[in-house]
Amino acid sequence: MAIQQLIYCSTATRPLNEDELVQLVGQARIHNHSQAITGLLFYDGGKFLQVLEGEPAVVDGLYAHIAHDPRHTGLTTVLDAPVPARNFPEWSMGFGQVDSAALARLLGYLDPRCRAALLPRTCNVQEVIADLLRDFMAEQPPAPRRPRAVWH
Repeated sequence: MAIQQLIYCSTATRPLNEDELVQLVGQARIHNHSQAITGLLFYDGGKFLQVLEGEPAVVDGLYAHIAHDPRHTGLTTVLDAPVPARNFPEWSMGFGQVDSAALARLLGYLDPRCRAALLPRTCNVQEVIADLLRDFMAEQPPAPRRPRAVWH
């Protein structure tokens, strides 16, 4: 089965409080598990960055649904390509609240215009992005007791 990886960023229409984030992530985990979608979501209080992985038609359908969610605007697709395997197979929806400056730095690295200038043509862009996301997650502080930053 082919696996599609879609990465997008967007801007929150308003800050979400902790209860709203817990509800959002909980619903996403239930839906994604039922549809065999994996990935992660970062939120910094103003911006979202999400990675979705799964069967192409399912990922495309979910992205179309996400595009109409009134909690955010300005969706920008960072990457939409087939991958040989899931990069985040253990998470129906990993979630982390992150520092704004850290997320801005990550988004700068993921920007396709910067990537073209920074990476040699022979470089596997998907592997670089997966490594970058894993490194970014490893740099994040441990999650507090309440699920503000919970990886599942």
